[in-house]
Amino acid sequence: MFAEKFFNSTVPITKPTEDDFTFLAFCTRELKGYISSLEKAKLRDGIRFILAISRHGNQYIQSTQPWLLVKGTDEQKERAATIIGICCNVTYLLATLLYPYMPEASRVIKDQLNVN
Repeated sequence: MFAEKFFNSTVPITKPTEDDFTFLAFCTRELKGYISSLEKAKLRDGIRFILAISRHGNQYIQSTQPWLLVKGTDEQKERAATIIGICCNVTYLLATLLYPYMPEASRVIKDQLNVN
């Protein structure tokens, strides 16, 4: 919704900060756990890692509040663009990880993001 409304339906260019890299490191840790779980055919554990990435994403967006930043100064709008760009990419990651469990939901998310 933010990308559509404030960034002409495109994923904005990002200029990550240290906090963004920390968030992405948490996601990477969970992704490694997901891969390891699926390699061991522990499907239930795989879901737990997907939910953990989603939880990190929710905390990230709540703590950064892009809905306020997008209405602020040019610097704040640039920060909002980074947050939204990162969230779009994490959403795509989640859609991809969900595919083995919920292929239709994965397709719907990818359609909303306008990606294959």
